[in-house]
Amino acid sequence: MDPHDLMSIAEAFYDGIFAPGGWTDGLGRLARLTSSDAASLILLNRDTSSAMIGEQVGLPEPLLIDYQAHYHLQDPGLPFADTIQVGDWYMDERDLGLAKIRQSAFYQDFLKPYALDSTMATSVIRAQGADGFLSLSACPARRDMPRIASALKPLLPHLERAVRLRMQFWDVRQQLELSTYVLDQLRFAVLILTFDKQVLLANQMGQQWLSRPENSLGAKSAHAEKMSVLLKTACGLNGVRRAVSMTLRKPDGNTLFLTAVPLPEAAIRSWQPGPPKALLWINDPGQAKPPAGALLQHIFGLTPAEVRLTRLLLQGLTLKEAMGQLNLSLETGRTQLKAVFFKLGIRRQTELHRLLGRLDVLEIAS
Repeated sequence: MDPHDLMSIAEAFYDGIFAPGGWTDGLGRLARLTSSDAASLILLNRDTSSAMIGEQVGLPEPLLIDYQAHYHLQDPGLPFADTIQVGDWYMDERDLGLAKIRQSAFYQDFLKPYALDSTMATSVIRAQGADGFLSLSACPARRDMPRIASALKPLLPHLERAVRLRMQFWDVRQQLELSTYVLDQLRFAVLILTFDKQVLLANQMGQQWLSRPENSLGAKSAHAEKMSVLLKTACGLNGVRRAVSMTLRKPDGNTLFLTAVPLPEAAIRSWQPGPPKALLWINDPGQAKPPAGALLQHIFGLTPAEVRLTRLLLQGLTLKEAMGQLNLSLETGRTQLKAVFFKLGIRRQTELHRLLGRLDVLEIAS
């Protein structure tokens, strides 16, 4: 194989790290270069011993559905997963043998109708709890598997690196989405600003505050000068960086409390210097309170009924007393409590108190 072709495929994988479905181009080129009808990345979950197909080209939708539903449990290549290291290849025609392939329901009932009953695969990453494999499928006897394995050897370190970077990127993205979600559940405005009032981040309540004509960031605001002093003080332009607060009178006569605090050094450290920044939160006592337990409903998926039961149990009531107060049967209570335990990942009531006992999100019934 032409080294230029391999480097072109490697570049396609690196380019696709940050894009959903970004490896379609690289997998397609790899399939064509190896005379394969399909190329896919397969993730093996070590905890459940189950496999799933990730990004792929050439695999029909019905095959993906059937594999995910039950055929992954019958995949005769999975027992070889522990023995395949990065750079090693599993080749079904060699490792299983044609006789076993002809007797296998996985091949005869599942793969054969799609003319894909010849598979070679190699490990591309070993991670905690999961392993990733590159799989190339085709009609039997079409390809010289050993020659392909040897020719792809220079590509595999790049593929392993791209997969690892992709996993790290999606971990960071997931953390960012979760952080944004949690910020948006707060019932007060939170913003990150530079000393000169440039807004870098705002949760939903912060965006609502910014949309109001009376927000004090505008140059025409009666409080514009006070806001400048507030941010510059928190950013350290008026001496030592320190937290500072001020109160504003709203048009309806109510009071608004604004507090600016310096961002921690770790949060503002960057390879690219930028203007000093501060975190601003705005407390509006007149703001409507959210339903108690809403955060737990969103994060853990508790239903309102499960939140009501959890609140009573955290107050020290027994399950029987709680269900009596809710005018529901003890059997209903057992069912709800079992669901709560499952959603919170706990097994007994003492763990419920340990996990949620110090939170105040359930003070009022939902």
